[in-house]
Amino acid sequence: MRKTKKTLSLLLALAMVLTLFAGVAQASANVRITSTTAVLTPGSNKALGTVNIAFDPVIGIAPVATSTATVVMVTLPSGVTWDDYDIAAATTTPASTPGSFEWTRTLVDAQTAIFRVSSTVPLYGSLSIETRADIASDFRGDILATVAVRSEHLDATQIFWEQSETERLGRVAATGTISTAITTPVVPRGVANQLVGNIRIVEAIAGSLTDVPTEPVADRTITLTAPSGVTFQSIAAGATITAVGSSTATRILTVDVVGAQTLNITGIHLNIGTGVPDGPIFIQVSGANATVAFVPVATVGAVGVVSINPINVPADPITAGRLDRRVAGIRFSETMADAFLGNRALVLTLPEGFSWHGTATVGWELSRVVSSSGRVLTIWTIATPAGPNFDINEIDINASAAAPEGDIVVTVGGTAGPSGTVTVGRLRRPVTVTAVTVPNVRVDSLDQTIGSITITENFVGALRNGSLTVSIVDPLPGMALVGTPTVTVSDVTGTEPAVFGGTVSGTTVTFTVARPFLAATTPATITISGIRLNRTVGLLRGVPVTVEVAGTSVLETGPATEVGGVDADTGIAAITENAARGANIARVTAANVVSATARTTVFTVGQTVFTVDGVAQPPLDVAPFIQDGRTMMPIRAAANAAGVTNDRILFNAGVITIMGDNRIAQFTLGSRVMLVNNTVITMAVAPAQVANRALIPVRYVAAALGVPVAWDVTARTVTVSVQ
Repeated sequence: MRKTKKTLSLLLALAMVLTLFAGVAQASANVRITSTTAVLTPGSNKALGTVNIAFDPVIGIAPVATSTATVVMVTLPSGVTWDDYDIAAATTTPASTPGSFEWTRTLVDAQTAIFRVSSTVPLYGSLSIETRADIASDFRGDILATVAVRSEHLDATQIFWEQSETERLGRVAATGTISTAITTPVVPRGVANQLVGNIRIVEAIAGSLTDVPTEPVADRTITLTAPSGVTFQSIAAGATITAVGSSTATRILTVDVVGAQTLNITGIHLNIGTGVPDGPIFIQVSGANATVAFVPVATVGAVGVVSINPINVPADPITAGRLDRRVAGIRFSETMADAFLGNRALVLTLPEGFSWHGTATVGWELSRVVSSSGRVLTIWTIATPAGPNFDINEIDINASAAAPEGDIVVTVGGTAGPSGTVTVGRLRRPVTVTAVTVPNVRVDSLDQTIGSITITENFVGALRNGSLTVSIVDPLPGMALVGTPTVTVSDVTGTEPAVFGGTVSGTTVTFTVARPFLAATTPATITISGIRLNRTVGLLRGVPVTVEVAGTSVLETGPATEVGGVDADTGIAAITENAARGANIARVTAANVVSATARTTVFTVGQTVFTVDGVAQPPLDVAPFIQDGRTMMPIRAAANAAGVTNDRILFNAGVITIMGDNRIAQFTLGSRVMLVNNTVITMAVAPAQVANRALIPVRYVAAALGVPVAWDVTARTVTVSVQ
């Protein structure tokens, strides 16, 4: 056993008064037993609390004929064994002569020790016992010792009194450490010597790391291990640590602990490789007496490094089909020093339908490249900008006629650091183009009118002084527009633009728009009608006739010049104004192409007048009527509406034969049986004869010949369409 310094004293060992009657026990509370509690960790030679025994002469024992002895027995709990124990030199009261008292100690077993004090003169005061023990590694909780005190004859032949109590000499908590990050800054990848967050290591209880600085270094070392791709550049020595082995570019760093309950490791500088992924950087904390932990000391990635916001936002949106329009500038704000990297590419990408125009102004030296698509602007950062904020101003863009309405969102990327999106403006379309009517035009026909078109301003002043054109899209060879179209302008405020002209050239009609000096207060609406198509040879049935609206009144003026020139370094050709603004502002369907025999016939129940392609025809002899839920009408009128000429309608003894292109239908007056190519079909109602005219259900005629029929219950009309 290791002998410790004798710091505890025997102030006065005994307070005994010789009793007049030897062998008679006195009161049970003859001494006051107390103890102190130490917070400990498992291990050897741990200092437990002190056992204190106070003697009071008032309640002391009367002396006997011979001297007495006081015996103290301390028993430790299971898992705790004696390592060392001691009673310091004593001072007696009154002062004693040498040899007037003596003490001894005896180890009964690993858990029980006996202390015996004897004296030839009366003594009083207190007795303090220092205890040291070995604590098993799995012991947890309170160390409860049994302390028994008795007074006996010097020759141990007689016990005068005895007292026993349980005292807590220590408490053993869980060992180990708790490691946390003080800060977790955002750092860029591919950059050396980056200052990251501090690490705080807190002992679960005092002594978890070490008790004394003289213990071996291996038992008091904290090891920090960086993840793959990350190495330690350096580490600063704090108040409670000493940096050991902090060599440059190693993933493992050791820190010698000199004994502290809280350990702050500061000044950690890391080299972060280019291949380190976005996300937190975890440093592993380990050691002989430390709990393994993974502590995030930094975050890699662009998120939060540079914020991107618009500045100098224009009050009004820009208009589709316009060139060289100013949008908001872009401000980049660093949230950490040197987040924006020099000698890297900053890439700004516009959405589809937009292109860059001219040269933006930035706060540091750059080289500008306009890509072949015109949507990508690349800025090469020659040096890291000074200051936390830096701007790109005087940004001009082209908005094509096809650009989508709404926010104009620029995507920021590249290798310079910033990443994200920023809204630099809004786009509005100047006009809305719709077709009022979409009539049918027959193939191989001349001089057919296509539908009327309305052009409505989406805001006042959208139509500017200039030309307004309506053109056939993808015209066939020899196709032409003819006649003189008409144009009308809404007159709400009296200041709408004047539109005149209507000059036809080939497949384009051109009008002139002249806005008055007095500004309008409401948007204008222009209606163009009477445009006629003079050639449909070669058109395919079912393919619509499409027209497009263009002209300098709705698209940017100016020649088809280059925008931005050719980049000297890359040789990438610049875009042109035509490519930037687009060829038209809108396209609409103005007519549907049908066959040469196509027609639409409309009958009205109860009326003899009917129409073909909207034109009134000679009245019927008998008006259509409804019988048993079916519309009945003269057979000849129903067959003509289905595209059958009179010479292909035969009557023979009450049998009516109708010959279509590839079907033959037969009906018999008074019979609900219908034959279609000799296939029997039963009808809901039979053909009848009224006023010497044979009437037949029109739906069955159309169905037999494969012609669609539509019934309008409100208007009580039947529409038969032949394509």
